[in-house]
Parts: sequence; C-alpha cells; structure tokens
Amino acid sequence: MYKLLLLLQIFPFCWSINSTSKYQMILVRGNLGSTNNCTSYSETNFNLINCTVMCARSELCSVTQFQNDTCFLCGVPARSSLEISNDGSFIGVPVLTKLRTWNPCVTSLITTILPKSCPPGNWKMFLRGSDYWCLGLITSFAPTRKNYTAAVNLCSSQNSKIAGLNSVEEQVFIRDFGNVIRASQLLPELRVWVDGMRKPKCASSDWQFVPGCDYSNAFDFTDTSLVSRDGYTWMDGEPNGMLDNNVVQSCIHMIATTGYRSGSADDISCNFSTPKILAVVCGQKAT
Repeated sequence: MYKLLLLLQIFPFCWSINSTSKYQMILVRGNLGSTNNCTSYSETNFNLINCTVMCARSELCSVTQFQNDTCFLCGVPARSSLEISNDGSFIGVPVLTKLRTWNPCVTSLITTILPKSCPPGNWKMFLRGSDYWCLGLITSFAPTRKNYTAAVNLCSSQNSKIAGLNSVEEQVFIRDFGNVIRASQLLPELRVWVDGMRKPKCASSDWQFVPGCDYSNAFDFTDTSLVSRDGYTWMDGEPNGMLDNNVVQSCIHMIATTGYRSGSADDISCNFSTPKILAVVCGQKAT
C-alpha cells in the first residue's frame, strides 16, 4: 500500500482549507459493493487526496472511494458493503477525532492501514470503527450437550473471544454460514451463541418495568470492539426474560433456520445445552 508521503509526492496539489474538521481519514485497500447511492466527481486533475479531503469536510460522507479517476462520496449504507482486498482501490473512512484545523498537506490527519488478514477457514474480516475485526462461526461436534461456558471456552481455544454482532452485514454472514452448517447436518435450526449477558438490574422478575432494560440495552457485552449493536435483530416478543428454574434468561442465541426467524436473536438460559453441535461467534483483531 502506498504511504501518504508517496501520495503527496505523486499528487503535490493540496487544497487550502480554512475551515475545521473533526475527522481523521483512514485509507485502506478494498471495494464497495455498491456505489448506487453515492455522489461521484470526475473533475480534471482530481486525485485521491482531494477525494479524501472532500469526504472529511462533509458531515454526510461515511466512506469514499477513488477509482478510475472518479471520486465517490457515500453515506452510511455504502460503508456496510466495504470488502477489504489487497487488489482493490483506495477507500477512505472518516474517524471521529478532536476538532482541529485541517491542512491536508499535514500528514498526521491521513493515515494508511496496511493489508490485514484473518485466520483461514470460517472467518471473515469486518470494519468496526477504524479497526478491522475477524469474525468466525466456530463449531464443535460433541457427544454431550454444551452450554454458554463451553461456547466461551471454544472461542478461547481459537485464540479469540466470544463476539457480538456489530452490523447487519455481520449478522447476515453468521446467519448464512449457520444455515450451511444446519443444512449439512439435516437440522431444523442451528442455535449460535453470541456475546451478551443480562445486566443484574435487568434480571429481576419485574425487569420489564426497569428503565434501560429494553432489547439490547438489557445486556452487557464483553466484546469491547463493538461500536454498535445493529446486528442484534430480535424475534417478535424477544427478549422476553422468561424464567428457567426461577432464573431469568440471561444469554443470547442467534437462530439459523428457514423462514422469517432466521438471523433473529433470542434470550436463552446460559445453562441451555445445545444438542449435537456447539456453535458460537468468535472474534479477534485482524493482523
């Protein structure tokens, strides 16, 4: 990947900016799945630096791509379609930082990320904020039924930790891959452990009436890389906090199955034992 200093040598033209910007731009190699809802610019002498600066100055720009002498400024939906590829074009991602005056000729406000990778096999790389995170759907075929503790330990055996669902893109990846495994084993559904433990204040018998205990807000997450919880799409009526042996359901499954429930989250007892297949979403930082 080019370093910014090299880029400035190739493209010495810098814009004079008197306004301020609260964004730092991270440059990576990759491709956007779609630019249908992006604004494109193809002015003469336009270059990567100009394109990156334009995105940083715009409150509406969530990701930018410079490809074939064309600059694409895109909103939030396009960011979820970002695929990391060493052979791709340059992608600029704005990252919130302290408000400061930005001179685009100062390299401290534009950085590059070297190509990263995930473990081989059932893993895929996703962008979380300014970092890249690897998610894997890890399974274990065991003669005995396994619960949440076994799921956490299975992730540890992969040098990773149980992971949450940061985006719809991540949810779809786990759902679709889970359905491949489910179908191969002729199962009606596959329950996949994901990160989330019900907060103590939301674990009482009257938790529905406790402020801040609705949906994902009722849970604490050990996955510190989460910047959102958009991947948690709850089944109708869930999480319902049903009692299991007088204990409120405090862990979370995602269900891979046929029909409308597929990909939905459901609160479940942490001692619930999944039959035949232990499946869990594990995560680790891309290296």
